Amino acid sequence: LISFAFCNYTLTPVQAMANAAARIAAGDLSQRVEANSRDEIGVLAMTFNHMTTSLDHMTQAQQQRLAELSALHAIGLVASSTLDMEQLIDSVLEAVVQHLGYDRAKLFLVDAHQQALVHGRVAGAPEDIDAQLRTMHIPNSDPVAEVLETLDPATHSFSYSIAKMPMPMTDFVGWAK
Repeated sequence: LISFAFCNYTLTPVQAMANAAARIAAGDLSQRVEANSRDEIGVLAMTFNHMTTSLDHMTQAQQQRLAELSALHAIGLVASSTLDMEQLIDSVLEAVVQHLGYDRAKLFLVDAHQQALVHGRVAGAPEDIDAQLRTMHIPNSDPVAEVLETLDPATHSFSYSIAKMPMPMTDFVGWAK
């Protein structure tokens, strides 16, 4: 009777882990096992759950990278489809919005001769904002240009507001989700 209880105490969690491992192998990374004890079986269960969580995070990161690479490929195809600068800018901005899942994407060209940001464009915003951007001329001495030059693109959004600007900077540069 004691050996039956011991075997049941030991084998039940191991069987649960084996079943969960089979479901994980089939692609269900939401599987977890109960870790009710602090002995070796409990430590094994906690380690199993930690491993599954890590695998889930790595799989999600890999899927995100694959989606981004696929989007960049699609954007590259759009970029190589024309030599017309206006069409190229509009097409690439639209592709960025569509394939990377952003609400909008903005772009200014740098005019080294005028030392200014010029010919602003936006995808995913009202046409009146796009029309304003097309006529803007932002000198490099303007705070907006300074912010643009020092901005870390890894943040993927802007929350700056410049007093000289007629509206928040988020309406003019960058990309936002």
